[in-house]
Amino acid sequence: MSREDLREFVVATRGAPGDGGFSRGDAERRPSGSPPGQGLRLSWAALLPGVVLWGVFVLCYWLYSLGFPSGFQFDDTHNLEGLKGVEDALSAWAFLLGGDAGWLGRPIALASFLPQASSWPDSPTDFLRVNGLVHLLNGALVAWLTLRLARRATGAGSRAEWTASLAAAVWLSLPILASTSLSAVQRMTSLAATFVLAGLVLYVVGRERYATRPLNGLALMTSGVAGGVVLATLTKENGALLPAYALVLEYTVLRATGVATDRRMRRWVALVLWLPVVFLVAAIAARIPDLTRSYEIRDFSAGERLLTQARALWWYVYQMFLPRAAQLGPFHDDYVVSTGLLSPATTLVSIAAWCAAVVVAYRSRRWSPLPGLAVSWFLVGHSLESTVLPLELVFEHRNYLPSVGPVAALAMLAAVVPRPYQRLARFGAGAYLAVLALALHSTTSLWGDRALWAHLQHAEHPDSERAVQLLVQQNVKSGHTGEALALLSSSFDRNPRQLGLGYQRLQLACAIDDQDAYETREPSVLAAAVDGRLSSSTTFAIRELIRLREEGTCAWLSRDQVERLTDRLLANPRYLASREATHYLHHIKARIYELEGNLDGTVTQLEAAYTARPNLETGLMMAGVLTSAGLYADALERLEWLQTDAPANPILRLQ
Repeated sequence: MSREDLREFVVATRGAPGDGGFSRGDAERRPSGSPPGQGLRLSWAALLPGVVLWGVFVLCYWLYSLGFPSGFQFDDTHNLEGLKGVEDALSAWAFLLGGDAGWLGRPIALASFLPQASSWPDSPTDFLRVNGLVHLLNGALVAWLTLRLARRATGAGSRAEWTASLAAAVWLSLPILASTSLSAVQRMTSLAATFVLAGLVLYVVGRERYATRPLNGLALMTSGVAGGVVLATLTKENGALLPAYALVLEYTVLRATGVATDRRMRRWVALVLWLPVVFLVAAIAARIPDLTRSYEIRDFSAGERLLTQARALWWYVYQMFLPRAAQLGPFHDDYVVSTGLLSPATTLVSIAAWCAAVVVAYRSRRWSPLPGLAVSWFLVGHSLESTVLPLELVFEHRNYLPSVGPVAALAMLAAVVPRPYQRLARFGAGAYLAVLALALHSTTSLWGDRALWAHLQHAEHPDSERAVQLLVQQNVKSGHTGEALALLSSSFDRNPRQLGLGYQRLQLACAIDDQDAYETREPSVLAAAVDGRLSSSTTFAIRELIRLREEGTCAWLSRDQVERLTDRLLANPRYLASREATHYLHHIKARIYELEGNLDGTVTQLEAAYTARPNLETGLMMAGVLTSAGLYADALERLEWLQTDAPANPILRLQ
């Protein structure tokens, strides 16, 4: 690259201060006296990026539709099973106000599922179609946001429009985002992103308008940030990062390209952007003791999680831009934990690489704000779910919004390559987009073919409990119960800490009425239950054992055997540290006592379940048990006590 080419590249990426970037697009207008029809041709040229983007929307929806037969995933039932009780306005309000997926209940996300209530649980495709449309809406918002930024960073006119279309097309086609739209409950993630992106668009528009109409600009900025934060956070808690995303734009593209900044604007930024970020950091810091205790349910510490995330973030980046369909999916519960800087050795390399990326992004601000936009946006987007919160190590849907910044920055960099290389850049962008589309096709096709997907994911993730369970489900569905039993046995023998597999092994033996298969495996499962991993599959398996025993499928299964399985989990420190697991286990014991007519034992266990996680359903069950035993005075006393302990929400009090 010659010195002249380099100079053009540097000037293009910085834009022209105060004028919104280059004005070359204005020069492309038809001058007076030009031949007739030239203006029409230029109009069509201006419309072409939008036409291409609409074509991308249609193609993207078709590609995602290939994955709609995948059905519901493992997190969907817990969050959406309340839809079966939605019959009227009161029950609908109870559903959307009764969520427990996050600190705030995520009522807006739950409200978005109400129109599909009649489709639960038989028609998962109805849920996924809506998810696909939300993804397209977000693609349009990505195009709009990139367009506003590109006009400042790369110039006005059709070049910015093509840049916006390219950014949206690439982002919509990223295979790593497929799990967000093909998991029904992850609409919480994509819908929260909708509000964040809409808020940022308003922020950027208002920020530009501030130079000529200050009050109007401030109104747009404030409504975008404040409204977006409220709506996004009530959809999913990481929507609270909207002010942080706005700060990234403020200190990268916007100020580098000369937006108006005076004392009033600096005060606004401090009050509306910096103050919420400081408050969020303080709120998390205040919860550090609780977060530390929450790590008791995990197999890793907070420090080990932080070390692991350095590697996980680079894995995200790799899969974002060089995807491999077979490695993508929700089966990353086998991800290797970093227990030290050199265990594995890639931990130290990953940390050093992130430090280098930050330094390069910071130093490159002198010639372009785009590397800073890419790096800071991505890291800010992962600052909640990929740091100190005691969440699972790796999930692909965490990249849904963090991927926007790097994609937009790369699209804008591609738009400002020097003239001799522009044709090559356009060809490379088109070829890369085609590769992404093929990779997305492979990814969604695999999701849609559940049997093939199950075998492939187990081959890629043989130590993933969820991948084993998916393959077991497919084997049982196709009538290969012997293969399912063998797979559960071999997987549990290889990793006895995966209690879910051991308990499901017993459940399946009971379901096929194979007493020898059950009794052969029961001792090893009981031995591992004392300190094995926390898994919701264990409580589900015990409930199924009780149901099967009631139906007479495995009449040889004794009440004591079921209770032993439950008591071993109640002695497990990880289950004791989980309020939800303890709640369900005491419910199971209550059912055991209820079946044998032990009133005192039933009430005692329901009280323990209520203590672990107070809710009205458990309290009403206690009153119902007492009523069925003819103890009306005790039942009334229980209801009066429950009334004093009921939630303040008037809708929930009426349940």
